[in-house]
Parts: sequence; C-alpha cells; structure tokens
Amino acid sequence: MYRLIVITILFISTMLTRSQATDEKRSYTVWSPSGTLIAYLFQGELQVIDAVSGNQLQLPTLISTDITHIAWHPQNIQLAISSNDGNAYVWEITQQEGQYQIGELLATLIHGRGTVIDNEQRGVEMIAWNRNGNYLITVGWMNDSHQIWDAQTFTPLLKISAGNPWGGAVWSPVSDSLLAIHNFTEIRLLDLDQLELSGLTTISYQQWSNVTAPVPVYTNEQRIVMVSWYPDGRKLMVSDVMQGLWTINLQTSSAEQFTAIDQSTAYGFPFMFSNLEWNVEGSGFYASLVGGQLERNYTKIVAWDLLSGTSEDISEVDVIVAKIGVSPFGGRIVIGTALPQGQSVNAPFAGLQFIVPNPTDARLAELTQTCAQAESAVCDADLAAMQAALGQ
Repeated sequence: MYRLIVITILFISTMLTRSQATDEKRSYTVWSPSGTLIAYLFQGELQVIDAVSGNQLQLPTLISTDITHIAWHPQNIQLAISSNDGNAYVWEITQQEGQYQIGELLATLIHGRGTVIDNEQRGVEMIAWNRNGNYLITVGWMNDSHQIWDAQTFTPLLKISAGNPWGGAVWSPVSDSLLAIHNFTEIRLLDLDQLELSGLTTISYQQWSNVTAPVPVYTNEQRIVMVSWYPDGRKLMVSDVMQGLWTINLQTSSAEQFTAIDQSTAYGFPFMFSNLEWNVEGSGFYASLVGGQLERNYTKIVAWDLLSGTSEDISEVDVIVAKIGVSPFGGRIVIGTALPQGQSVNAPFAGLQFIVPNPTDARLAELTQTCAQAESAVCDADLAAMQAALGQ
C-alpha cells in the first residue's frame, strides 16, 4: 500500500495560468453515471440538462452563480458543486412522473476563502468524489488547505495545509482511499487507509516535505497542468505546459513521455493539454488542447487510441474546454461551447456540442449490443448518432 509518495518537478513558471485569467470562457461538461443528466458549467453559471429531452432543470436560487467546478456522485443522483464563495454544496436530484428536478440541499461544506492575490480572493477551485462516493475532497486555491470530507455525514476528516497553491486532486479508479494531489511543481499520492483518521486531522506541508520520495520523476522545467489515472490504477498521465503528456508508472518507478505537445499555434500561442477523459473501454482517451491568449481562446478535441497508437482531431471550439463529458454507453462525448448567435439560452441542449468519436462499423456493432441490453433512451440516442455519422 502507498502511504505518501512525493513526485517533485522543478517549478519556474508564473503563478497565473491562462485558464485562471479567463474563467469566464471555461466550460465544464459532466455526464451523470446513469447517462440521464448532463451538468454544464459555463461562465460560472450552472445548467443541469435532461440528456434525452434537452430541457433544463429549474435551479433553486440558493445555488451560487460563481461556481467553479461540478461533480456527480458515482452511484446516486447527487451533484456536488464548488464555489468562489468559499463553500461547496451537495444537492439531491429527484424524479417525479418521469421528470427530474433539483431536490434537497443535502450539505453545505464550509471550506473557506483564500489569500488575496492581485485584488482577488478565490474560494474552492474544485470538488471530487472517490469511486464509491464515501469521500469528497474540496480543493482550494491560494487558501493554504484542501479538505477531505466524510460524504455520508458531510463532516471534515482531513485538512491538508499545503503552504503552496495546489492545482487539483484525482481519486484512484481502483481504490476507495487513494488519491493523487498536485500543484504546479509536484504530485503526491495519499492513502487515507494509512492515516487512521478519527475526527479532524491536519497534515502540514512541512510534514509532507520530509517524506522521502520512493518514486523518481522525470526532470522538467514546466508547470503541471493536469493529472489523470490510467483505468487500471497503475499509472498516471501527466500534462505540463510545453512538453506534452508523460506517463508515470507507479509500479516500476519510471516515467516516459507519451507524446510531445502539439507545436501548432492558436492565435500565436502553443497548445497545451488541459483535460483528459478515458473512453468507456479504457482503450483510449479524449483530450482537450487549449491555445490562445488572454483575449481569445481556442480548444482542439483529440481522440487517442492506445491500441493503434493513433490520434485524430475531432472538434474545434473558441472557448477553453476544461472538462469533456463522456456518455456512459460510449457512443458520444459532449463539450460546452459559447451559445451560438441567435440561439435561446432555454433551447434544448443550448450551448452543448455532441460528437461521435471515431465511428466505425465495429464500434456500431458493439454499441448495438450494449443498447439492446441497456434499454436506455440515452444509449439509443448514442446509437442513432453513430448510425448518422456512418451515413446509415
């Protein structure tokens, strides 16, 4: 078992990233595990959309209009949101007579706001459930701490006093207790089962710094942008600002470059990887590559097939795509975009773009079989979209 593994990378970059400077142009799109709902965050405002009808659920006025991140419970219909007001919220979604609606506010997680930087005080940057939904983590920005919560009682279990801005946290796909936490310069693996938590425990940055790192890392002079687990939980995929994607093998203590950064430019600025979501089979992934400058942004969506070692550009949009939604049935992905001119914000699926990645006859046959067993209208929509993409 892991106790604490520290992965260190040299940090020479500036603290402010383009995505932080252009929050109003970031989109997050997250498909619920059952496939029935899509949560869409753009310009800090949330929409929850019925994945079949495209209709928006009526949101209560208590939901913050300065939302920073969204996450579905892996098993129940609960939506966690983090906000710049320093809190995170967990809402229940109910279904009556076939219609979904926002139900009870289950919890308000009081995380706190951070240090004032450039006349701005930021709150909670992200929130994430572990694979079984019994833990939550709230990740702060410039507020010197992250917190892990018991997701049954919504009480805090662990406060991580970072003393350093931490960029994100990703739970292991094969363990309930293991997660990777990263800032711009290092990645740390933390196993909650080894901490014997009882009540609220605090870990300081100094305590973490004294741990010998058993996993050597690649030497890099660029900032970490994103960390993702491989589906088998044995490796991490890491992106940095300029060098591209790296694979860190946690079993062999080795690291190697997966792919170099796309050296083409968007509005005069090189692309960088900002998000990576694995396909349903675990045989490949979808990534967003962001380029541009502060005034204008541009994202390419790319599909990678690990079996063939090939990649394909599948979409382009003029916003920062910070999270890609993947249908649980595997037929489509969805990204958030700026609302097309003339389209009503209340139109079905307003602001969403659905993509059928790599349509083939073989994938169509597999999806047909999946949908026959699933008996799901969302799966049927995946199937119809793939048939249309193949001209059938």
